[in-house]
Amino acid sequence: MGERKRMREIAERKTGSKRGRKKERTEKENEITGAKLHTTGQLVSGRRTRSVKKKEKKTGVVKKRKKKRKKERKKEEEEEEEEEEEEEEEEEEEEEEEEEEEEEEEEEEEEEEEEEEEEEEEEEEEEEEEEWRY
Repeated sequence: MGERKRMREIAERKTGSKRGRKKERTEKENEITGAKLHTTGQLVSGRRTRSVKKKEKKTGVVKKRKKKRKKERKKEEEEEEEEEEEEEEEEEEEEEEEEEEEEEEEEEEEEEEEEEEEEEEEEEEEEEEEEWRY
């Protein structure tokens, strides 16, 4: 910090000007929370300082950040939609498999019934043949 700046801060604190009180309060808050300033002007907590916010607004960083967030949200929504579609497809496939299994079971039952009927007919024919023999 420059000599002039330091002297000005001391004078502001002594006079109790609004700027001095604000600065004092934020310093106390930072001490309490343990927040320190990064070189980028961000507090450790992730909040940006006023001066950094102003610079970002002037340079258009805010708009770029908004666009980036919007793109990210759009991407996330698309991914969610894709996941939902995949889940629906899986459910449909499972339903189709279940239907196929049911059809196969029905066919097997029909075949068994036919076999039983054929066996019964054969038995009846054999009985008739035996009767004819006697």
